[in-house]
Amino acid sequence: MELRAGLRPAWSSTSFLLYAGAFTVAASLGILLATLGAMQGSTALVGWSVLFLALLLVSAAAARLRGQHVLAGLCAFVAVGSLGVLLGSLLDAIGLADGVEPFDRDFELAPLLVEVAVLAAALAAARSFRLPLLVLAASIAKAVLVLDTTAGIFGLGGWVATAALLLGLAELGTALALEGGERKSWAFWKHVSAALLIGGAAIWFLDGGDVGWVLIGLASLAYMALARSLGRSVWAVLGAVGLFLVTTHFVDESYALVAAIPFYFPSEDGGGIELWQTALVYTGLGVVYALLGLFLRQPTTHDPPPA
Repeated sequence: MELRAGLRPAWSSTSFLLYAGAFTVAASLGILLATLGAMQGSTALVGWSVLFLALLLVSAAAARLRGQHVLAGLCAFVAVGSLGVLLGSLLDAIGLADGVEPFDRDFELAPLLVEVAVLAAALAAARSFRLPLLVLAASIAKAVLVLDTTAGIFGLGGWVATAALLLGLAELGTALALEGGERKSWAFWKHVSAALLIGGAAIWFLDGGDVGWVLIGLASLAYMALARSLGRSVWAVLGAVGLFLVTTHFVDESYALVAAIPFYFPSEDGGGIELWQTALVYTGLGVVYALLGLFLRQPTTHDPPPA
């Protein structure tokens, strides 16, 4: 799909509140629809989904007519998720999705139909509304489609992690292809998708002992180097998260994703280090962050000091 130049919303109070509102509505609407489906069944959920989807599409069209293109794109972003709920509830109501769950070992038609439809809708919305955030919706739908299909055909575990790694590399290639010219604004969310998929696969493969976590730390430093060479801060952000998880693993000697806040969740076996030692280790991590920031040496946006 050929993309025109995307919108580039300026960072401001207005754009922050618009995005915050869209994500809040999306999360709340998902919970509301799930609750309505549990209370009233899939047939009723079809009706509720149609209602909310229609309201979102009307809101998107009205915002675009008023020249509020960012708001229109955000309405379309939420509408894409509502479409997925509508299709899933419809298939369940007619008996094609009874007892079906994504990411299981059975290859089933209903999830595949929903995932393909949501992916197509997200790409069409991105082309129409030109909001780069819609590329995130498309990337999520693509990842779910690929990983769910892999799980259904080959099984879970390493197969899904391998598919995530390959898809992440493909997303990185797409991001690099979008970097030049007027399409550059589309590249950001592809970098986000690539970094998350590759990083998630790396943690899956390497989370097996201290040597594995050392390799995760090296991969986190590689993310920092990518941030410098590509000029995309998302790699630095996720690299910093990786270093935090590595540090937490060695401080607590437990699964770092669970004990991610060691100051408040000490090791249950009593074998962890003292609190002052933990604080000292994380002080060192903060110094490492600062040194890496000097290594990146990218322009900042603050005003220069007065003469």
